[in-house]
Amino acid sequence: MKSMCQFVIVVFVLYFCEQIDSASVEMKRSIVQDGQNAAMFVVQPNLFCAIYRDLSPKQHHICRNNLLLMGSVIEGARLARKECIKQFRNERWNCSNISGKSTALGLMTKYATKEAAFNYALVTAGIVQVMARNCMKGDLPSCHCSRAKRPAQSLSSLSAKYKWGGCGDNIQYASDFSKKFLDDPKVLEKLNGSTNAKRAEKLLMDHHNKEAGRQAVFKNKKVICKCHGATSHCSVKTCWYQVQEFNVIGDYLKAKYRSAVKATLLKRKDGKVTLKVKNNNLSNNKLVYTDVSPSYCLKTVGRSCSNTITGPGSCQYLCCGRGHNTENRVVSKNCRCKFQWCCDVKCDICQENVQVHTCR
Repeated sequence: MKSMCQFVIVVFVLYFCEQIDSASVEMKRSIVQDGQNAAMFVVQPNLFCAIYRDLSPKQHHICRNNLLLMGSVIEGARLARKECIKQFRNERWNCSNISGKSTALGLMTKYATKEAAFNYALVTAGIVQVMARNCMKGDLPSCHCSRAKRPAQSLSSLSAKYKWGGCGDNIQYASDFSKKFLDDPKVLEKLNGSTNAKRAEKLLMDHHNKEAGRQAVFKNKKVICKCHGATSHCSVKTCWYQVQEFNVIGDYLKAKYRSAVKATLLKRKDGKVTLKVKNNNLSNNKLVYTDVSPSYCLKTVGRSCSNTITGPGSCQYLCCGRGHNTENRVVSKNCRCKFQWCCDVKCDICQENVQVHTCR
C-alpha cells in the first residue's frame, strides 16, 4: 500500500511538472527526488524547502520564492558530490563525511581543512555550471542566453570574420545567483571587530573558496562555434561561450587542492579582519584552509585497495600500515557481448573468481 501511494504521488508530481514549461528533465529529477519530497513540492512549497536542514533562514526564503532555481542548486550540488567521489576515490579521504540525505548543498560546515576548501569550491562551481546551462536551455524564466562579450582578439584564436552571438551558457547570471544564495554579506560585516577568531577564519575561508569555485567555471569556459550554410568550407560561423565539462572543472580544482595555501586571521588597524597567507599572495584562483588535515587513516577500515600498485589506491597507502585482508569472491560480469541489429547489445552472464583486498 505504501509503495502504491508513493507511485501515485510521483506520477502526480511528474504530471504537475509537465505543466511547468520551463522545467527540464534534469531539474524535475532534482526536485522530485522521492515520494516524500514530491508530495511537499506539490502540496506546499514551504515544506519542500524545510526538509533541507542545511539551509539558512535566508536560503529558505530564496528557496520558497525560487523553486525552479532551487532545482538547479540541488542538481549542481549533486553533480559536485559525484565529482568529489570520483576525484578522491583513491585517497584516504573520499568525500564520505559530506552530508547527503536531507541536505541540499552537502557543505563541510564544521571543517576548515584543505578538503573543506575543495568541497566549498566544487559545490559552488557545480551550482554555477548547472544553472548556466539551464538558463541557456530556457528552463528558467528568470534568465536566458548569455550576453557575454566577444573575447578580445589578442586573447583568442577566434577568427575575426566569425560572428559572435548564438545562445551561450549564462555563467554571469548563475554566478550572481550563487553569490546571492551562498554568501551572506551581513554575516561578513559582523566579523569586523569579532573576538571569535575561529569563526571568523572559517567564514572568511569559505567565502574565499566559494569565489574560487566561481572563477573555476569562468576560467575554464570554452568557445563553441556553429557553421551556417551548405558549403563544406564552413566560412560562416556563429560562436558563443559554453561551460566546460564538469570533470574538467573537477580536475582543475583538484590541482588547486594540491597547491592550497594555509591562511591565518589578520586583524587590521581599523579593526577589520581578513585572511593572510605567506607572501601576501592571496588570489581568488587559489584554495585556502586554516586547519591542518588529519591523516584520515581511521576512515579507511574496510576500504577496497590494490596490492599491485603504489601510491593512492594501493593497500600500502590506504591502509596506513595496518595491513589488509584478502578474500576470494565470485562475481557476475557481462561477457561475450554481441551487437544485434537494430539497436541492441546482448551479453551472456559469466562467473569470475576475483581477489578482493580490504584494509584492516
